Amino acid sequence: MDFDGTIADHDGHIPASGIEAIRTARRLGHRVFLSTGRSQAEISPEVTGIGFDGAITAGGGFATVAGRLVHAQVMPASMCEQMVEAFVDLGLPYCLQYRDRVYAAPGLLEAFAGAGRGGPAGLLPHRLTERLEMHGVAKAVFVGTHPGASSAVACRLAENFGVITGTLPDLGAGSGEVSSRWTHKAAAIPAVLAAVGIPLSQTIALGDSRNDVEMLRLCGTGIAMGGAPALVMQAADDVTGTVGEDGLRTAFERHGLLQP
Repeated sequence: MDFDGTIADHDGHIPASGIEAIRTARRLGHRVFLSTGRSQAEISPEVTGIGFDGAITAGGGFATVAGRLVHAQVMPASMCEQMVEAFVDLGLPYCLQYRDRVYAAPGLLEAFAGAGRGGPAGLLPHRLTERLEMHGVAKAVFVGTHPGASSAVACRLAENFGVITGTLPDLGAGSGEVSSRWTHKAAAIPAVLAAVGIPLSQTIALGDSRNDVEMLRLCGTGIAMGGAPALVMQAADDVTGTVGEDGLRTAFERHGLLQP
């Protein structure tokens, strides 16, 4: 399941009903995995403390099961250089997501603060690196104040890249995320399922954003959160309520995850 907009609302509030649903499902023997656009460095102890069997992070760049890395897909250094050059030429603050740290380019933290965020998706300060490396990058996030900024990025990075906007609603339509065209949440799922011995037909995915579309389509049952964009709703088999409407718990109940 996704985190922002699925487990937590976009102000970061996590309803007690969702935490209870996740813990109850695990007690009943279901495996529950986080699947987020955040890097591992951006997942706080509050979130990991909910209790998960593993996580897909950086939008599908990495996946762990019980702390063991089972999937890693990073872009070649040449692609990363091309991407960074585009951000610099367009004057866009950006951050790069590695497995366990994040590089924040000049102006990025100020841009996040201006949107009411303390750092890239609540980044843990000790995992913020000042060293720019082109190797080991799974994904980037950029911030544009003009709505046309995301289109400009997509034009510059048309080949072999995937550019998604709207995943960080409070940053506006000019912001988005970039990864290789082959990196998305669904790409990491087969490695996770192989590690735990569960067939794809027995999986359920929950999400609310454009970076959840492939995951919702791939899994046995895809569930969109209430208020999700039309593209996300169309990719899903079912729609539940919003975070504030206890949509996660409703979905778990409806699909039998809370019954012995």
